[in-house]
Parts: sequence; C-alpha cells; structure tokens
Amino acid sequence: MARTNLSVQNVVRAGLTPTETAADVANGNQFDNDTENRTFLKVRNSGGSPYNVTITPLDPADADGLNVTIADRVVAVTNGATVFIGPFPSSVYTQPDGKIYASGANAALLFSPVKLPNA
Repeated sequence: MARTNLSVQNVVRAGLTPTETAADVANGNQFDNDTENRTFLKVRNSGGSPYNVTITPLDPADADGLNVTIADRVVAVTNGATVFIGPFPSSVYTQPDGKIYASGANAALLFSPVKLPNA
C-alpha cells in the first residue's frame, strides 16, 4: 500500500504550532525533503509507553561518492516526550520519489515535518 503523505510546515519568525498527524502504522508515512538540509521531523509521543520511529535510507546510499548500505535510523521516543529527528542529507535519505520515509511503531506517535527558514 501507499505511504501516507505528510505536508511539510514552514517555521516562521512569528512562530509555528505545527499540525500533528498520527503515524500510519500499517503503511508508513512520507514527506518532502529539501536539498539544504533544513527539514526535520518533529515527533510527539502521546502514549503511555515508549515507541520507535524508523527513517529508511536509500539502498544503496551515496555517502561521499561511495555506494554503501546504511542501516535504518531508529529513534526511540519515550512516553510523553517530543523529539526532533533530522536533518536528512539528500544523498542518504531522500528516496527516488523525493520523499523521506518514516514509520512509527504506534499511532500514539504524532508526526509534524517542519522546515527551517533561510538564515
């Protein structure tokens, strides 16, 4: 099945209260990446137990001109915690469709992809 797309929200000087979307446990999620390494995934665990978020790299990935196999990035998010994951270097994490693939172990994980502004 197709991954559920998430809209990247732009952080602005006036502030951003990002919209949260529950992780699609069955299909996974995806969101656009940028080439300037300014995109992050904000994850809030609204549940009572810790859950993992998995970010899938390219296979093989281009790391400094070498095609290498890189393990999934797995981030444990403790209950009640909020974490920011990223940035996502394009040569390692951007899939051929231009997306970052993120999978949450439980729908209590609330995803908000955000992009930082230019300096």
